[in-house]
Amino acid sequence: MFYELALTLARELYPEPKKKGEKTKWTDLNRAILAVEIERLIREDGKSVSRAANCLAAREPWTSFLRGNDSNETTPDPGEALRRSYYQIVDDRLVRMLNIIFETFETSGRINQWDKYVEDFLQNPCNFLSNNKNTL
Repeated sequence: MFYELALTLARELYPEPKKKGEKTKWTDLNRAILAVEIERLIREDGKSVSRAANCLAAREPWTSFLRGNDSNETTPDPGEALRRSYYQIVDDRLVRMLNIIFETFETSGRINQWDKYVEDFLQNPCNFLSNNKNTL
């Protein structure tokens, strides 16, 4: 009886360390890129944030980005995941800065290059800056 009591008390006082979870794929930078892309769709097509998020969720590179790391399953509602991520950063200064960069690409007629950068960043965020430092 004392053995069980000692084990119970020990488990309460010294719980087993929690396992580290999977690293999140969302960073401030890819949330800011998402915000720029959603705002771009809102300006171009007059969509709401929800409709723009659903539209992005249905196209590459966002579909692949939302797909699970080790599986082919996507989140139950990918548009909702994008919408929530958008609202987490929409008023951030990083979004304002990226909007200025996007407008530079837009006014110089380099939208295709911007789209390529977004795709490259979502696919290889760790290598993005080192691969593109001379072209940004």
